[in-house]
Amino acid sequence: MNPNPEIQRILDERIAQIPHVLGAVVVTEDGIHRYLSGWPAQDFPAQTAQDAANARQAFGEHLSALASGMAGLAGQQAQKQQGGAVTRTVVEMEDGWSVTARAGQYCVIALQAKAQAHLGTLGYAVTHLANDLGDMLDVDRRELALAQAEVAPAGQQPG
Repeated sequence: MNPNPEIQRILDERIAQIPHVLGAVVVTEDGIHRYLSGWPAQDFPAQTAQDAANARQAFGEHLSALASGMAGLAGQQAQKQQGGAVTRTVVEMEDGWSVTARAGQYCVIALQAKAQAHLGTLGYAVTHLANDLGDMLDVDRRELALAQAEVAPAGQQPG
């Protein structure tokens, strides 16, 4: 299933407005990569444009797996501590930040930023982006599930 161009447009516009953000990834809670924004093509040197696109796609899928894993671990921690729903997960690194937030019922958005980024700005941005895209992502996720069900062989559950 092709990504929703309106979701991609909103994501691209908003990511471009946040100072020091490298990019963002949107992933379903079960780890399916949906959207990637930021990280320009020159970050993926290749012989052909198709090779660069494939490298960028693989990069997005890798980030999606990491974001899904982080969100899952944070959710388990919150459940174990009886802390309620996780609103954001923050990873502080020597040279940057990773901030994730749930977007709708089925997705997670993860921002990656340079160390110069202000954590408050990142938290605010990811929360508002998640709120703005949440309903659209829920519809997008249901359409993805329907598309997978249509291609599953008879008698088998879609993956």
